[in-house]
Amino acid sequence: MAAEDQCTACGERNPVGSAFCVFCGTYLGWDEPGRGPAAPSGTPRPVPPQSAPTPPPAPAPTTLPAPVPPPIPLAATGAACPRCGQDNPTTRRFCGRCGQPLVAATATAAAPIRPVAAPRHGWWDQEARTARRQYRRSLPPLYRWRRVLVALALVAGTGLVLTLTGNNPVGFVQDRWRDLTVDPEPLEGVAAAASPEGSVASTYDVRRLPGPRQEAWATAWPAGTEASPDCGVSQAAGKVVLTWDDATRVRGLDVWAGLGSTNKDRGYQFLPKRLDVVYDGGCVRLDLEETPDRQRLSFDTETEVSSLLVSVGDVYPNSANPAIELVAIGGIEVLHQPD
Repeated sequence: MAAEDQCTACGERNPVGSAFCVFCGTYLGWDEPGRGPAAPSGTPRPVPPQSAPTPPPAPAPTTLPAPVPPPIPLAATGAACPRCGQDNPTTRRFCGRCGQPLVAATATAAAPIRPVAAPRHGWWDQEARTARRQYRRSLPPLYRWRRVLVALALVAGTGLVLTLTGNNPVGFVQDRWRDLTVDPEPLEGVAAAASPEGSVASTYDVRRLPGPRQEAWATAWPAGTEASPDCGVSQAAGKVVLTWDDATRVRGLDVWAGLGSTNKDRGYQFLPKRLDVVYDGGCVRLDLEETPDRQRLSFDTETEVSSLLVSVGDVYPNSANPAIELVAIGGIEVLHQPD
């Protein structure tokens, strides 16, 4: 090669005397006498014309280049080869003299490329919402409407179950809606009486019981009396009958348990712990707290009734000495939901 050495691997032109390609690092010293790679398979090697066949000369031993040591890190602006000191342009990837890779030239290419995470879109992103809407529209109708169909099936199944159990689905929905939107109110025109008539303690008037009278009704509760095992079967001497004219659906009671907080006999009497409420079609047990304040006891008769039978099923222990063997209810209000 007169002016330049052309790399047989990549075609790059190299300065005269370069032992390695400055672009791909291929060894360029194969044109020296007695050195060179084997001819590629399938490519005929040119044979000079001879007058008579002569035996081929013994091939000279091929001297391969010494192994290239691992690259030595250089400064990004360095141009001298760290191995042999040869000056190389900064654009070269390999040393033209010894083939040493120039780290400064390849550092950028060798650096790993980190994938860039796609930006996340919140539910408020209009572009993302548009893409989701277009995706849903591309689905078959069965997939797009399956949630609506499942909801309708659940509603229909619930209505069927309510119908089979004797409930009105429309009424059920109306009742639940009223429970959420309408608060129960005290029922007007409620009258109270003792059962039996002589069971009310002296100095108490059961007719004053509806409302927060605080000292309206009391009946005998002997010390040591056990709680009633069954709903409506009271061990107390008497019960209270609440009546009103127009039948209504009862939604609970407001109760003042025991005497009022200002009555000195409150701590000497037994305080009611449980009330049993019997109505046409059922009986419910209602637990009370040991407080003179109003307590709201929620329950539902589910049907319209015109009376309730209230009795004491259990009391709180009394440590007073001597205890007054009475249990009292200061006031009762019947609750209903107004139309």
